[in-house]
Amino acid sequence: MPKRANSLKSPLTSSRLRQPGLRLPPEVGREELNTKTSLAPDLPEARHFHLCADCGQAVDRRNLGDVFHHETSGHLPIPTNDGASPTAGKPLRFLEPMQATLATEAPHGDKWLHELKYDGYRTQIIIDWSARYAFTRRGFDWSARYDELLEAARYLECASAVLDGEVIVQDPNGLPDFHRLQRELRRQQPEGLIFMAFDLLHLDGKDLRNERLEDRRALLQELLGENDPERPLHFSSHVVGGGPEFFRAAEEMGLEGIVSKKLGSRYRSGPSKSWLKVKAFTEGEFVVIGTSRGDKAPVALLAAETDEGLSYAGAAMVTLPDTERDIFWRTNEALKTAKPAIAMEPRKETSWLRPEMKVRVRHLKGEEMLRHATVQATAQLPSPRRTERPGPSTQSSEPSYPNPEMDREALREYYRGVAPLMLPWVAERPLNLFRCPGHECFFQRNRNHPPAGETFQHPIETIPIEQKNGKVEEYLYVTDAAGILAAVDAH
Repeated sequence: MPKRANSLKSPLTSSRLRQPGLRLPPEVGREELNTKTSLAPDLPEARHFHLCADCGQAVDRRNLGDVFHHETSGHLPIPTNDGASPTAGKPLRFLEPMQATLATEAPHGDKWLHELKYDGYRTQIIIDWSARYAFTRRGFDWSARYDELLEAARYLECASAVLDGEVIVQDPNGLPDFHRLQRELRRQQPEGLIFMAFDLLHLDGKDLRNERLEDRRALLQELLGENDPERPLHFSSHVVGGGPEFFRAAEEMGLEGIVSKKLGSRYRSGPSKSWLKVKAFTEGEFVVIGTSRGDKAPVALLAAETDEGLSYAGAAMVTLPDTERDIFWRTNEALKTAKPAIAMEPRKETSWLRPEMKVRVRHLKGEEMLRHATVQATAQLPSPRRTERPGPSTQSSEPSYPNPEMDREALREYYRGVAPLMLPWVAERPLNLFRCPGHECFFQRNRNHPPAGETFQHPIETIPIEQKNGKVEEYLYVTDAAGILAAVDAH
């Protein structure tokens, strides 16, 4: 790995050195002139450099040949032996970050290093001579919000750099606290922000993305120095090997997870399998605001309760055991309403609900929206609503039964009697059943809406029917009176 270029604290221009007619002597080459001994004052290393006003290259004023070269009109940047770009003086720009691929477990072996995964905002800090910027993962300029961090970056011993890391805020125990971070960023002057730097993409005119991971991190650690609680720029430490053990330790500490990075890997923008993120799961309570059809199972649309009200959190697959599943779907039918409880984009095949049911959800830690989420249980059901039924009309000639005594056998007897009248109209046709297995009633539109498990068996038959969205569902139908009675018995 080539030695890091000499650094600068602040940009200087060469305008004060310019003299009309100053030219490199034709009989003396630039490199030869650089070997001549020059008398230089005892200054900090960075002060021996200036920035060429024409080409933007950093010039060591102790090299007379380089000084004369940059005073020549129309000159080009000097190619460097260490691979730095001749156009290194161009302004630095945001670089699309490298993204870790989600993995189910940390890799084994000593070919990987492992860091903690911080629960914060991915951030790229750019130092470009006197200018300093901070960008989000998607390239939005948050320099104003991160002014405190950029002020600290002013004291790093470099002329230019691009640092990749995560901005966090710590709780009283020193653990990253994402909700505290969000609260701080809503303030006009955020406090307590810490930048955990884990990669270095550029340093003093050299693009480091093709260097090995461990070499980039060594330069980063040298640039940042020892972590100091009084400074907001910290180096993200790592261990080599022992990935599964490191993940278990992070999980026990209540952290979001870890990131495993392959030794020797280069920095490549976009998703990469050279970086793997292994995340811990957590559980939380959310409010159900709707239900919709998912790819593998129905999903609940969920909202989180915040100080400002409900905020959409994402979707979770409904994978409840039979008893709770029936309760969930009965409550779903009872809570249906025409409009969503919060502002939502229109969604096909979605039922909106009054926000009165809560569920416990298992999901990955540290995601902006719910990921790999499943509904584990109902946590809070709506209070029973008393329904006032209108009394019988005194003008009706039809008999009424205010308190009928009805049991299942009487219901079976009724349908056994009317089955011959029903069959011409319902036999061998897809059916929607109006079911009332408990205190709530709902429509059974097909075997999966709502999920019915093994409730419907022969003599109730099923037929696959393609939906408007291209998916195929099993619809119910009957062929004889036995099928009608089986539908009556379904609960």
